Amino acid sequence: MTGSKIVLEKRTRLRHLPGRVATGAFILNEGVAKFDADDETAKKIHSRASDVYPAVGEYDPQTFTRALGTAEVALLDGGSWFPPSEALRPTTGPSETGHAL
Repeated sequence: MTGSKIVLEKRTRLRHLPGRVATGAFILNEGVAKFDADDETAKKIHSRASDVYPAVGEYDPQTFTRALGTAEVALLDGGSWFPPSEALRPTTGPSETGHAL
């Protein structure tokens, strides 16, 4: 019984792999796109973030947008799109907050 349970868990993980890869690619694309954001896009992102977090208003929009993109890419590597058993990592909450901006 134990052997079949292990096989089932591996199949479940393999079945979810395409969704995880697609999610990871999307987050990576969003983070990289923020590195080269034009002034208008940077101002929009900065405006939305400063509405929610007033302290963000102190930063330059372009600098903030680049930092946000860097954080998204770094947290993607930190495991925010891994399996649910690993999704309870400390990086998941800040990661999802960053993606919401």
